Amino acid sequence: MRRGIFSVALAAGLLFGATEASACRIRVLNAATIARSTPVLVMVKTAEWVDPSSWNGWRIVAEGPDGSPTFTFMTKIYSPGCGEPTLPPAGERWVVYPVPGSPALVADAFPLSLAREYDSRLADIPLIPAPAPDAE
Repeated sequence: MRRGIFSVALAAGLLFGATEASACRIRVLNAATIARSTPVLVMVKTAEWVDPSSWNGWRIVAEGPDGSPTFTFMTKIYSPGCGEPTLPPAGERWVVYPVPGSPALVADAFPLSLAREYDSRLADIPLIPAPAPDAE
């Protein structure tokens, strides 16, 4: 009898004492942000961890076509339940959604691969930039 009570108590503890730490969540684009903002295609220059314990936060410096403008922003896309994703590498293409009326401020930003799934204006943009024409 004691063994049965212990087993029930152990099972209840495991069932009801579990934390929410294992769920993987990915933040997606907000339709209102997309509608209000013109997307800017940028390339990552540098990325660093900001707070890996809470939604794997990153600080990214990225630049637009021909090296300008430069945007610095923080973003959190993947929850801790997704594991520790790799930092965006230099050269990766991202989409920045500037604050309407304040083009230097970033309302939101996502990797191009994710943004294309939600913003139809990006459908024809290749994930990898075309090679520069030879100077010869």
